[in-house]
Amino acid sequence: MKLCLAMIAISLEALMGCQPDAEVLPRCSAGVLNLRGRVLNGGASDGGSEGVPNALLAIERDGLYVTNPDTSRANPSYVYGGQADVNGNFSLNVPCGTVGLHVFTPGFRYGSAKVKHGGVVDIKQEPLLARDARPTLNGATLSLATVSPGAAVTIKVNAAAASFADPLSEEILAVAPALGMSMALDPPSRGSQGGGFSDGVWSRTFAAPKLAGSYVYTLVGTSEGCISSDQIQLTLEVR
Repeated sequence: MKLCLAMIAISLEALMGCQPDAEVLPRCSAGVLNLRGRVLNGGASDGGSEGVPNALLAIERDGLYVTNPDTSRANPSYVYGGQADVNGNFSLNVPCGTVGLHVFTPGFRYGSAKVKHGGVVDIKQEPLLARDARPTLNGATLSLATVSPGAAVTIKVNAAAASFADPLSEEILAVAPALGMSMALDPPSRGSQGGGFSDGVWSRTFAAPKLAGSYVYTLVGTSEGCISSDQIQLTLEVR
């Protein structure tokens, strides 16, 4: 299990996060959790009130770093997704319960927080250091660029760790903020949560949205040392 550090602020109280026991305990109403807050620049000279623009959000159902019952397949806990605005603010509704919030921004370390019930979550991302070697994603494809509603589509990407000492984590993800969803990709071979996964082609077959439109899926990967790759966008046309 990754022990990535982020700073999470709830109202006037600050908690150190990315550990599994870092929890936010706000409100849940009528079965809906309103997950809202701000992604902050932990390296800013103002002490961390500067927002990080356009941070990508992937959200696990039922907890943070949920155990994958089959590590030869994608972790099914990654379900919801979104994106912060240009000021780092985000707000999205998911079903009530415990969720794991994962935040990705180019130029910053990955951050995460465990959230119970809902409410305001301010999370600081630390800028990458010169020594932080990033994993890479390349060769991303969709099996079909234009499909009918509900058709099966396969997304693929070649992911590689920057070094043997910092292998890929299971978090090779595709996020579609407009759909409010995220999904993990199947690894090329069985891996170990907290111990690393193999380089190679990661893939996932999914059903296209049921409504016609143009949908953007953003791919991002993270190492066990909490260093994220650059992001790749693929557009799926549904007609």
